[in-house]
Amino acid sequence: MEMTIGSWRMTLERIHPTPIELLQMYDAEAVHWHRTIERLGYLHAYKALFKRLQTEGILDRLPRHARVLDVGIGTGGLSLSLAQSCSAHLHLHGVDISVEMLRQSRQALNQIGFDSTLTHCDVRALGFHDATFDLVMGTHVLEHLPNPLVALYEMTRVLRPGAPLLLLVSQPRIWTTFMQMRWRYVAYAPNRVKKWMDWVGLSDVQVCALQGKLPSYTSFAYLGFKIK
Repeated sequence: MEMTIGSWRMTLERIHPTPIELLQMYDAEAVHWHRTIERLGYLHAYKALFKRLQTEGILDRLPRHARVLDVGIGTGGLSLSLAQSCSAHLHLHGVDISVEMLRQSRQALNQIGFDSTLTHCDVRALGFHDATFDLVMGTHVLEHLPNPLVALYEMTRVLRPGAPLLLLVSQPRIWTTFMQMRWRYVAYAPNRVKKWMDWVGLSDVQVCALQGKLPSYTSFAYLGFKIK
């Protein structure tokens, strides 16, 4: 953004955090993260979202021994909510750039006996073969990346044809402006996210409102299916 004040021309440019800076930010918050998102209503919003997907029959379409990938798994809130909502036997692969977040999610998932494999890696370079997973999901990952399409292509690449991709993405609102400054991310309008999902080969993209006062104000859920 460029502005002129008197005889001065100034340029403001947003600088994305480096992977190291991002890792350090989330490592520092890992111990308190699960309690924080629970207090803010996000865990309830996740459970309500999966209940809706269960009612609509989306979860019933998963194979009995489905392979699930949770990108940017954090402390495991989204995966835990899925495990409580789905009757299929799921094997979860979770990835995150934060080692401390992975440590917290491993403890939480082990407590409920969720069959899981957690890996420290970057979503822009997923170490999985093409068409590996029956469901790929992620919450508030794209907002941190200089080029979200790179990550979206990777998520779609590892998704089997016809399988769903579920994303939660921050929307631009007054409240998220303060969160963006705190966590150094960019919020995206639904029409942009839907366009990206179309570009990477997803169809029937739906935008779902979240439940809960803060989650419904700050984020949308997006569901699309990999074109066969």
